[in-house]
Amino acid sequence: SPSQVDPCAVAFLRDQLGEAKWDTFCARLSERRLGPIKSKIRVKGKNSSDDTSPPPGATAIDFLVKVEIVKEVLRTYVPHPYNPLKSLTHPYPHSLSGSVTLTRSTILVLSGWSNTQFSYWARRAEGISVLAAHDERLHAVALALQERINAGGVLLDGADETEVYSTQRCPNVTGKGLDIIIEDVKKRTGLSPFLRGKHSSLDPFGSTNSDKDA
Repeated sequence: SPSQVDPCAVAFLRDQLGEAKWDTFCARLSERRLGPIKSKIRVKGKNSSDDTSPPPGATAIDFLVKVEIVKEVLRTYVPHPYNPLKSLTHPYPHSLSGSVTLTRSTILVLSGWSNTQFSYWARRAEGISVLAAHDERLHAVALALQERINAGGVLLDGADETEVYSTQRCPNVTGKGLDIIIEDVKKRTGLSPFLRGKHSSLDPFGSTNSDKDA
């Protein structure tokens, strides 16, 4: 049945993506909370170095890195959403049948995301990509995200993150914060936050309309 996950799907995708990308693809992320935690830290000790330590949880960049990998898997291994075919079968010698069958729903189940959560982050990623040239904050997020994609899409733990990526280059922003900025830029410029139409695409981050025919 369409809702069933092929028993070889995990092994196939892990082989295809490699361990590091697979770990990002199926990472269970919980969003970092900004605001109240930061103010509590400040109250505790104004001169303490606690102020600079990031609050627990994943950053918006982590979610954006993950959504780009989920998009890549959907682009590569299952039919396009508008295709009447709902599954694609790939040769896989380690399977008893010699193949593995994947659907969009299988990919989302394995990623740990609902269709709604995937759609939210795909829309944010595309809005950042399309509107980055029109807003300093989106531009900073776009640079940080592109850097992480170029580095292989690996999630970093808190210590690595502060060493490798300075917070000045990557603004501390939440998913909802990105929605507000994207809406603001959309109103200010009159531009659409989508590459085409009224929905986000599965195109890679940084794509433009000229990359392929709309």
